[in-house]
Amino acid sequence: MEIVKFSQRSLFYFALFGVVILVIILLMIYPDYRTLAALDRNIKQLNTKIETQELLSPLFQKMLIEGDLKLPEGVAFPKAEKLTQDKTESIVSVFHELAGKSGLKVVEVSPDVESSLNGSGFLLMNVVVKGDFIKLREFLMDLGNLPYLEQIEQIKLQNIDGGKEVRLKIWLVKETKGIG
Repeated sequence: MEIVKFSQRSLFYFALFGVVILVIILLMIYPDYRTLAALDRNIKQLNTKIETQELLSPLFQKMLIEGDLKLPEGVAFPKAEKLTQDKTESIVSVFHELAGKSGLKVVEVSPDVESSLNGSGFLLMNVVVKGDFIKLREFLMDLGNLPYLEQIEQIKLQNIDGGKEVRLKIWLVKETKGIG
């Protein structure tokens, strides 16, 4: 049996070759491995969500069928209209009138300036009313009868002295310039 001796130069090249392979692994393969591991975690999370949706789908379909509610007799949706420029200028008084009719007090009514200037055809109103919580239902019903009401985006209730304070974000449909 013969012992093979390597020269220092051969050992140096062998070590250099090993370092190059290690650098390639660290710079090219390891980041891809980490990316693949993250994708695997995302796939597992999505599969869990899909399984949950598949389990809940029959229940959702049943609720859609059972929840197909009809409007009570005597209640009708108002005919949709767009808020004209004249009505836009007096919209604050409309909210004061609705609140007063319901026995609530208006704390603040302010249009969102950005929504009125972007030409989208919608106007965001921030309305704050206060009063007895029971009277809020009547106010919301009257608000729902506004023909230019698109949706109520947000309702926040806060306890205050003498009742509740209600903060509403309301989207109204308005006429855009050049479109009637």
